[in-house]
Amino acid sequence: MVRLYNEATAVIFAPLMEPFGLVVLESMACGTPVIGVREAGLRESIIDGETGILADRDEEELANAVLMLTESEELRNRLSRNAVSYVREKWNWDTRLRNSMSALRSCWQ
Repeated sequence: MVRLYNEATAVIFAPLMEPFGLVVLESMACGTPVIGVREAGLRESIIDGETGILADRDEEELANAVLMLTESEELRNRLSRNAVSYVREKWNWDTRLRNSMSALRSCWQ
């Protein structure tokens, strides 16, 4: 999968039912720009305009996002850099464990 992500210009992810969005995080970790629908877990995984592009589930809006990415190398590069940093900082094992433990502690109190 890493090879495919690295060869892609972008990943467009518009699932009908996706509670989290691991595909998005995998893509971002590989530095592949992501376009996702503004729904469910993707709103947690993608920071619109910083680490990827969020669009409504609308053909025209998704098409415009694709055009923006294909026409702007600067945008692709910026989203790619930001996404890699974001995944390394926010979605690494240590951070996820710390956040999960904090959430569990708050439930116990």
